[in-house]
Amino acid sequence: MSLSSDEQARLDKLRTARDRLISGTNTVSVSTDYGSVTYGQGDLALLDREIQQLEAKASTTGVQRGAIRFRIR
Repeated sequence: MSLSSDEQARLDKLRTARDRLISGTNTVSVSTDYGSVTYGQGDLALLDREIQQLEAKASTTGVQRGAIRFRIR
């Protein structure tokens, strides 16, 4: 199944957002009388899930793989 043009544009934007998050260019600075603090923005896990969902939809096989889970007894 192929992506619509809107879905492909969203996938491209998500990849760009992930790159900005990883590179540290997505930050917010807060300054007070006592100093300043810079915070990074974003949720990398959420971005990765969104990218994986769109990439899975774009794949021709349509196979989606889940996480491998282990139990220790």
